[in-house]
Amino acid sequence: YLLVRWLEQNAYDVSYITDYDFHLGRGADPQAAAWLFAGHSEYWTWPMWLRANAARAQGISLGFLGGNDIYWVARFEAVQVNGLHAPVVVCYRDASRDPQGSTPGLATVLFRSPPNNAPENALVGVMSGPRELVRNPPVDLVVANGSDPLLAGTGLTTGEHIPRVAGWEADRIVDNGDTPPGMRTLFQSPYVPVGDSAATELMQATVYTWPASGAMVYASGEPGFAWGLATYRNNVARPPIEQFLRNVLQAFITARNHR
Repeated sequence: YLLVRWLEQNAYDVSYITDYDFHLGRGADPQAAAWLFAGHSEYWTWPMWLRANAARAQGISLGFLGGNDIYWVARFEAVQVNGLHAPVVVCYRDASRDPQGSTPGLATVLFRSPPNNAPENALVGVMSGPRELVRNPPVDLVVANGSDPLLAGTGLTTGEHIPRVAGWEADRIVDNGDTPPGMRTLFQSPYVPVGDSAATELMQATVYTWPASGAMVYASGEPGFAWGLATYRNNVARPPIEQFLRNVLQAFITARNHR
């Protein structure tokens, strides 16, 4: 909601579809500068995964403005409710219980797990680690590289903290051989994971350009990114975060104009 509020207030030309629309392939504009995935897109179907990968290949930039994205493979199955067709999200989380548990792309286990074998960082750039839940969120967002062009005009410097706009789950760069080339780390925020008060982990926000098409892919690496976009209820707008998002969206538009 905070992202939508900010986009509308800043007069961006945007349209909206549901996950079910995206799954069916309807409404996602192939001429758009970018497709944005907001909030917490944890459950995706295999067609959604294929569609997002195809968009990147065609030069459409992607913005993952949440965290723990593309984690579980889900399916839509049809049922009848009061005589009406209703799609139901199905996710067993266990291949042994799933009637399709041995079928790649249909097995409702992790994207990264067999038989799917599609680590989410191959598209997003980052992924959830084994201890992604943040203890006592939100935590500070910490600048990893203040000289990056996407931070121009924000006034932010390397190592600077933006108080309490990160959490409640955390993604990071994972060395599994699937990290896209040329990835840049923009924010790198320490946090204490749930269940281990003596440990410190890092949540990371990244961006990369897909060489074959020029599409850019930004991942905020945490679901709290939009908390800094608007003053509403318990949230307070943070001008540096607002300017950073303007820079990201302008970079998406520039990439589109060059494709």
